[in-house]
Amino acid sequence: MYDSSLIKSLKSFSKEEIREFGRFVDSPFLNGRKESAKYFHALKRFYPQFSSRSFTKENLFSKVFSHKKFNDADIRRLNSSLMKLIESYFSIKGLSGDDYYFQMALLEQYNIRGLNHQFDKRLDYINDAYKNFNGDSENYFWKKFFIEREMHSHYMLTQRDHLATESISNRADYFSYHTVINLCKTLTSLSINEKNFNAEFSKGDFFELVKRTNLEDYIHHLEKTKNKSYPLVAIHFYQAMAFRNLDNDFYFNRYKELLVSSVDNFSYIEKINFYTIFEAICTLKIEQGNISVSKELFESYNRMLKLGLYSFTEGGDFILKLFRNFILVGIQMKEIKWLNEFLKNHLGKLHSDSRTNMKNFADAYILFEEKKFDKALESLSKIDYEIFHFKIDIKNLQLKIYYELNLFDEAYSLIDTYKHFIAHNKFISERYKSLAGNFVGFVHRLLKAKESEDKSEAHLIEKELKEKKNTLFEEWVRFKIADLKS
Repeated sequence: MYDSSLIKSLKSFSKEEIREFGRFVDSPFLNGRKESAKYFHALKRFYPQFSSRSFTKENLFSKVFSHKKFNDADIRRLNSSLMKLIESYFSIKGLSGDDYYFQMALLEQYNIRGLNHQFDKRLDYINDAYKNFNGDSENYFWKKFFIEREMHSHYMLTQRDHLATESISNRADYFSYHTVINLCKTLTSLSINEKNFNAEFSKGDFFELVKRTNLEDYIHHLEKTKNKSYPLVAIHFYQAMAFRNLDNDFYFNRYKELLVSSVDNFSYIEKINFYTIFEAICTLKIEQGNISVSKELFESYNRMLKLGLYSFTEGGDFILKLFRNFILVGIQMKEIKWLNEFLKNHLGKLHSDSRTNMKNFADAYILFEEKKFDKALESLSKIDYEIFHFKIDIKNLQLKIYYELNLFDEAYSLIDTYKHFIAHNKFISERYKSLAGNFVGFVHRLLKAKESEDKSEAHLIEKELKEKKNTLFEEWVRFKIADLKS
């Protein structure tokens, strides 16, 4: 019972929700079974832990059925009925969080009851509320679609079919915007999954639909006709195309342009999603050897900071992975002054559990750039490795430090553990395993060449690097090759 869905659900309630749910179960309209209300109030005494010696089925049963012999089947029925009430409460609470659903349900009731005056007043209210875009492109157009559908239904029920033309046309347009946005968002999601987990969706029915739909021509039509919904739809299209076609700078540039010019139209969550995917596209392009995109990524991060786009929810903790990415791009761009300022202003916005580790992580990378290799290694040693999320970043930097300090034995040992780590870690994508594997391979050969002072090996490594072009820290590897050749 302690681990039942009922108890887990009650544990999730806030104090206010427990009080609110008490009023909910006491309402005869919402709950026709008095014993369910009694059962809840008996359970409520054990909130929030629901654990004590007196928290037993028998004790709870006696609070509900004072003159009845204990029956486990009755307890099971009480659990079931109270769980259904909780589900109803959750549903009503969820729906009441968006006034649209309440208004649409009311509109439908006015319509089917023939209360035309009330319908018209309520329709005017809803139309006014959704006259302008409200920041959530997918749901906005879907809601507008249903408003027009309800209007069309009203015309049909009141024998005014001749007035339905505009409503039908509007509904079709809203459906088209919503459909294209959904197609593009799904295409982006599948593309991300494909990159991260080496999955393939190109043989599925969805891909066949996209292949047979000329989305690009439709987007050009919206642009050419100066449709006011163009930027709201087009940004999703160019996002998907930029992700699918990493070598095509046209899609990438259009996505970037729309991101800068139109992002203010969207809700907070859509803004951060757009920028996060732009970040992913930049990262993939950089991994393919397009180093110049690092500047685009750096500028994007600065815009995110300016707009306050660094939390999952507005005003929340700085996203840990995003914080780490800010550090790495600052290092890549050699913007040490900027990075120090970033740490000063934003380290305190991380969850308290992560601040010390991320400070040591950033210090290690900064010290490495300043060629203070011993101190960089010392900063890495202060990181609590067991709870640190970016262990592979530590290994990458450690390996470079060992190389710089001529710590050959430590480097060879780390290479062995590194190879094992990436080979058996199911959370590392095949794409990244290839990049990391190539990096480890190059460092291993560089170590051997450095140890033996074999310049001819340096030329062979250089040739292979030019052929592969898919390794982590390619610039650093090239510099080490040049050092060996000199």
